[in-house]
Amino acid sequence: MGSSVQLRLWSILLFAALLTGCGTSSLSVLPSGASALRCGVTLNINTSGITSGGGTGTLSVATDRECQWKLSSDADWLTFNAPTSGQGPADLTFSVQPNHSTSSRSVALSIGDQRATISQPAATCLFKVAPSEILVGPAGGDQTLTLTTEDFCSWVVTSRDPWLTTPTPSGKGSADILVRIAPNTGPERASSIQVPNGTVSVRQQANAPPSPAPPSPPQGPTPCSVDVTPLELNVPFSESTPHLDITTQASCSWSAVSSAPWVAIAGATNRTGSGRLDLTVSQNTGAARTQTLSIAGRTVTVNQQARPACTYAINPSSYTSSYSGGTVSVDVTTTADCDWTVTGNPSWVSPNPASHSGGGTTVLTIEANSGGSRSASFQIAGRDFAVEQTAAPCSYLSGVDSRTVPASQATRQIDVFTQSYCPVSVSVNVPWIQILSAPTAGSGVIEFRVSPNSGRPRSGILTITGENYAHPITIQQDGN
Repeated sequence: MGSSVQLRLWSILLFAALLTGCGTSSLSVLPSGASALRCGVTLNINTSGITSGGGTGTLSVATDRECQWKLSSDADWLTFNAPTSGQGPADLTFSVQPNHSTSSRSVALSIGDQRATISQPAATCLFKVAPSEILVGPAGGDQTLTLTTEDFCSWVVTSRDPWLTTPTPSGKGSADILVRIAPNTGPERASSIQVPNGTVSVRQQANAPPSPAPPSPPQGPTPCSVDVTPLELNVPFSESTPHLDITTQASCSWSAVSSAPWVAIAGATNRTGSGRLDLTVSQNTGAARTQTLSIAGRTVTVNQQARPACTYAINPSSYTSSYSGGTVSVDVTTTADCDWTVTGNPSWVSPNPASHSGGGTTVLTIEANSGGSRSASFQIAGRDFAVEQTAAPCSYLSGVDSRTVPASQATRQIDVFTQSYCPVSVSVNVPWIQILSAPTAGSGVIEFRVSPNSGRPRSGILTITGENYAHPITIQQDGN
């Protein structure tokens, strides 16, 4: 094949490769050293290992050994393992991340006119609702259903009858669902609440006792049967007051015993007949814990979450004060019951309060500064706080406005008084006055020398300069 024909064929193949690369994810094969007509390709994708929870799959590329290919993908949930380019046939593996959506997703791959699709099913929402049955007395009241599912799963609960209401009929993720049961003024009634993947049956006792049954021959005492709902309680780390419902015959006695110091039984521990048993669970200040209780001969498990670790943030984290002092309020953000303090603050910074529990504000009072600039770094709730304060203004004092010296050479001194951190400089406007020594900061003695005068009387200016300060002193020299 001539060079011009080959060049035209290569141009057509390159244009075709560019056209097929505009999908969500694409593959391309380019020939290398062989005729472009020989670079056909076949794709074989195996996705049997992919579920909504993620997984891996394989992609087989079948082509001639001299044909090159390169792989790319724009889907962030699909990752190809190395290598992603090569020559000739190859077996590639790829990984798919878990799908946290309730919609399926897919990505198209193509090499030339060969196309394949990698699909991932939608996430499956599993729901667990407890308890599955509610039994209440004629007075009704509030009951709680515990729904457990993934954070992204939506749910809806509905009631069949108006005497059952749910103030929060829908939501997303795990939740405690309040069920409100109206008082019963008639005979025993039953209904149900539709929850995800099932129902919760509700039975409410009659308001009045049933009509007496006809006399029956004397029989022995009826054995007591006891039902405790629920048999497992999952409570938060903070203090809470869960309850249990005990259902039994009116004449049957039962007792409640707690061996855990952090679970207390409210009211009498020995009772008769059906009723509600209230518990008080103390706040947990450590790791997760579990305790079993003996309630009416049944074992009830109480699981309490661990207390989350305390985290802190402060705003602002620095402050610059003028020399006259001032105040700044620093907000501390944290969860309830998390203690914090102000530590390492210098004596000229006073916090109020210096310690607190939970979120709050501390006010820092910075005293007036009578010296040079100063700074300090200390901690508020374990977070670094920096404070800076400007120096007090400089004040200067020099006791003379003029000096008279003889015509002969003379050396004289002038005192200057100021704070140790304040700058001092001296200048003259005539060459016959020379500065021998002078302070550069703070108080000191300015020593100068006057050259001999062989002519008429003369004068010059010696100027003391500082911070916002300039004091000229006239130097008069007698004539000769």
